[in-house]
Amino acid sequence: MTSEKALIYEGVASTFYIILTQGALFTAMALYFGLDAVMIGVTASFPLAFQVVQVVNPWLLRRVRSRKRLLIAANSARFVWIIVIASLVLRRQSAALFIVVFAIAQVANAVAGNTWMSLVRDVVARADQGGFVARRNAFISIITVFLVLGYSRIIDVVTPPWNWALVLLISLVGTVLSLRFIEPVEEPHYSPAVDRIGYRQVLHDANFMRLCGAYFVWNVVFLISAPFFAYHQIVNLGLSMTVIGVAAVSLSVLSVIFYRFWAFVSDRMGTKTILVAGIMVASCTPVLWLLMTDSMWPYTMVADVVLAAFAWAALNIAFIALPLEVSKDSSPGYYAVYFALGGLGGLLGSIIGGFGAAWLNGLSVRIAGETIYGIQFLFVSVGFLRLATLKLFSAVHAERYVPPHSMVINVLSVMARRPPLRPFESLPATGGSRNRSRLPAPSSSQTARTPQDGRPSAP
Repeated sequence: MTSEKALIYEGVASTFYIILTQGALFTAMALYFGLDAVMIGVTASFPLAFQVVQVVNPWLLRRVRSRKRLLIAANSARFVWIIVIASLVLRRQSAALFIVVFAIAQVANAVAGNTWMSLVRDVVARADQGGFVARRNAFISIITVFLVLGYSRIIDVVTPPWNWALVLLISLVGTVLSLRFIEPVEEPHYSPAVDRIGYRQVLHDANFMRLCGAYFVWNVVFLISAPFFAYHQIVNLGLSMTVIGVAAVSLSVLSVIFYRFWAFVSDRMGTKTILVAGIMVASCTPVLWLLMTDSMWPYTMVADVVLAAFAWAALNIAFIALPLEVSKDSSPGYYAVYFALGGLGGLLGSIIGGFGAAWLNGLSVRIAGETIYGIQFLFVSVGFLRLATLKLFSAVHAERYVPPHSMVINVLSVMARRPPLRPFESLPATGGSRNRSRLPAPSSSQTARTPQDGRPSAP
C-alpha cells in the first residue's frame, strides 16, 4: 500500500468518529446530554477553537522526532470517549462530563491535524496535493453515506442511552482502523531544522498572513450559524434524525460527484479559483433557510442539499490545499498559525451565535400562514457576511487563479470540447496592470485523475 493510499484510508476510518463532532449528529448528541443553545454554540466551536494548541506542535515534533508517531498518539486520544460510554451504561451521564471529554479529544485532534498537514506536504507531490485532497474527500463522502444512515437509524430506533453508547462504540472501532492505516505510511527523513522555522518568519510572510486573516474572519462568520441549522430542524421543526440523516446522505453522494468536478477545476485553474467559487455559492444557502418552515421544508431541503454539496466540495478542498500552496515550506509553524487563527475566529463566532440564537429563537412571526423563527433571520444575515469575506480572500496571491467569469467560460468550453477562450492565469487586480501567464498544459496523469475532514458540512 502506498503512503498516499494509506493516508486516504486513514481519513476514511477517522470519519467514523469525526462526523459525530459536527453537524446534526453533534447537535442531537449535545441536546441529549442537556446542553442549551448557548452551550451548543460554544461546544460546537471546539474543533476549531482548540486549533490554537497547534502553536506548540513544532515543539512537540522536535521531541517526538516523528510526525507519524505523533499522529498515532494524537488519534489514540479519542479513546477518552470510553469514559462517556461507561457513564451512559451506568446512566450517570452529564453535560459537564460530555463537554470535558469532547474538549480533550478536540485538543488531541488539533495536534493530529497540524501533524497530518505537515506530513502530507512532504509525502504528496506539490502538483498533486489538490487532487489528493479531492480524492480523499470523495472517499470520505462515500463512507459518510453509510455512517450517517446507520447512526441516524440507531439513534431513532435503539432506546436511550444505549443508542448513543452504541454509536460512540462504533466510532472507536473506526479509530482502531485509522491507527492501523497510519502504519504503512513512509515518512520522509525527519529534519529538526524543518520545525525550527520561527513564528516570526511566518508572521512576516505577508501573503500567508492575509490568508490567515481571511480564514479567521470566515470562521467567525461560519460559526455564528453552523450549529443551529440542525438545531432549527430538530427543535423548531421537530424533524427526526432519520429524515435529517437522509439529507446528509444525499449531500455526501452529491459531494462525491462535485469533488471530481472541483478536482478537475483545481488542477487546471488553481485552488484559489475554486475557493472563490465555493464562497459565492455557500453564501446563498443560509438565505434559503428563511423558507425552511413547517410546510416548505421538504422543497427547501432539496435545494439546500444540492447547493451545499456543490459549495462545500470546493471549500473542503480549498481550505486544506490553499495553505499548502501559499506556505513557503512544510514547517508545522505555518499550519499552526493558520489553524490557530481559524480556531480563535470559530470560538468568537460561536459565542456570538450562541447568545444570538438563544435570544432570536424565542421570537417568531407569522407570514402568509408560515411561522418564521427569529433564528432564520440570523441565517440570512450570515449569508451576506459570507459573501463579504470574498474581498479578503481575493487579496491572497496564489500561483494560479482564474476569476469566476473566466472559470465558467473555460469549463463550459471544455465541456463543449472547444478551445477555452481564456487559457491563462489571471492574477488579482491591484489597481495596476494585470500580469497573465499561460497555464501549463495538464499532464496525462492529471487528466486521468479522479477526485479530505469532510463532513457533511453545515449549509
